[in-house]
Amino acid sequence: AMGRPDDGEAHSHLSAVPPMAQAVSPVRVQQQQQQQRESFPEREGEEGPESRRAAPPAPPPAVSIGRACNRKLIRNALQNVCLAGEPNRPVREEVLQKFDGELKRFDAFVIVFNGSLGRHDFRALYAYDGQQLIRVLARFNCPATLENGMADRFFRYDTATREFRELPGVERLSAVTDAVSLKASVLRRKGAGGRGG
Repeated sequence: AMGRPDDGEAHSHLSAVPPMAQAVSPVRVQQQQQQQRESFPEREGEEGPESRRAAPPAPPPAVSIGRACNRKLIRNALQNVCLAGEPNRPVREEVLQKFDGELKRFDAFVIVFNGSLGRHDFRALYAYDGQQLIRVLARFNCPATLENGMADRFFRYDTATREFRELPGVERLSAVTDAVSLKASVLRRKGAGGRGG
C-alpha cells in the first residue's frame, strides 16, 4: 500500500520514499478496508462471483422499430391505396376520421394487408406505443399485438408512386416497415379473434 497525497506527502515524492517508510500500519489497513466497504457495499459478504454480479437489465421492448414518425405516409397509403375507390368510401372515411382523431397521439404505424397474394387491401392498423405494436383499427380478425415472426412479407410505401414495394430478405419489423402481410398460421390462432378500434 502506498501513502496518499493527503497524508502530508506530495504525490510526486512518493517514489523517492524508502520502501520501509511506505509500510502501512494494521490500523491504516483496517481504515482502508472500511472505506472500501462503505464505497462498494455490494462487495460485503462473500467475495465469490455471485456477490459481484450486477442487477439484471430491464427487459427490452417486445418490438423496437426505431421509427420517429410515419403518420403522414400511412395516412396517404390508407387514403390512396389500401382504402381507395368508391366502394371503400364509407370505411375510408371512418378509418381516416379515427386516424386524425383518437389515434393522433401515435406517430408510428404499420398496416396489415388482407391476404398475401399481391393485393394491398386494408385488414388492420397497428400503432407503436414505445413498447409494442398494438392493434388500433381492424376490419377483420387480427392479433392484439404485432410481433416479430408473425409476418411473412414486409413492405415500404413509396409516396411518389403511391405504391408499396416489398422489402426483399427482410424478416423482422424495422424502421422502414410500413406494411406487412401476416402468416396464415397467425390468423388461425385463437388470440387473433379481436377487431380492435
